[in-house]
Amino acid sequence: EVAGGKVQGLWMHKCLSVTDESGRFHPAFDESEKLCLNADHVFVSVGQSIEWNGLLEDTQAKLNPNNTIAVDATTLQSAEADIFAGGDVVTGPRFAIDAIALGKEGAISIHRFVQRGQSLVYGRSRKEYVTFDKSRVDFTGYDRIKREATVTTMTTPVKGNFKDPRGVYTEDQVKGETMRCLSCGISVVDTFMCVGCGACTTRCKFDAAKLERKYNETGVDFSELKPLIVKHAVKRKVKVAVKSVKKAIKKEPC
Repeated sequence: EVAGGKVQGLWMHKCLSVTDESGRFHPAFDESEKLCLNADHVFVSVGQSIEWNGLLEDTQAKLNPNNTIAVDATTLQSAEADIFAGGDVVTGPRFAIDAIALGKEGAISIHRFVQRGQSLVYGRSRKEYVTFDKSRVDFTGYDRIKREATVTTMTTPVKGNFKDPRGVYTEDQVKGETMRCLSCGISVVDTFMCVGCGACTTRCKFDAAKLERKYNETGVDFSELKPLIVKHAVKRKVKVAVKSVKKAIKKEPC
C-alpha cells in the first residue's frame, strides 16, 4: 500500500493453493481474507529464479547452467578476482542458515582480499563432511535414553489452515534431550576466531573443551606497543646489516 509516494504497509492474502490441477505453479488466493502489515520500508527478497539484470556484464564471472554464479568452494571467489558471492545465487534454493554461513565465509575472504599479502585459503576450514564411524564408538557409558517426542495436534481442515500442528519441547524435555550427549569430547576450534577467553571450558557440562597454554608470552597495553615494536625493528635491522657484511666478506676473492 502506497500513499503520497511513500510505502505505508504490505497486504498479505491467504493462499488457498500453490499449484493448479495440472501441477504447475499457479497460486490462488482468497481475496476476502487478508491482513495489512504496517511498514516504512519493504524489501523484496523472495523469488523463484535468479535475475542478474546485467550485473555481471563486462566481468570474467561465469554462470552455471542453472544460472547460479560459479565460485571457489572455499573462498567464494568468482572468476572475476574482486567479485565474491554466497547464498542462493551460489547454492540454489537452500536454508537461510546456509546463506548466513556462506556470508560469513565470504566476509573473511573479502577482508583478506583487500589486505595486501593475505592468503585467501591459508588456515581456512573446508568443513567437509566425514562419515561417522559407529564401530569405533564406546557406548558403555551411554544408557540409550530414547529421543524426546513432541505432541502433534491434528487440525481440520488441513487445506488453507495457517496453524502449525507441530508441538515443541517442554522445559523438562529439553533437559532430558541434552542429557543424551555421548560426551565424546570431540571439539573443533577455529584458531582465527578463538581469543583464548576460556568461556567454552567453563560452560561445557561434560568437560569436552580444554584450554592448554603453549606460549608464555603476555600482551602489552596499546600505549606501550609502539616502543616495543621499534625496539624489535632496530634489533632486526642490526642483524640484517651484520649478516649482509658477513656475506660480502665471504664473497671477496682471496
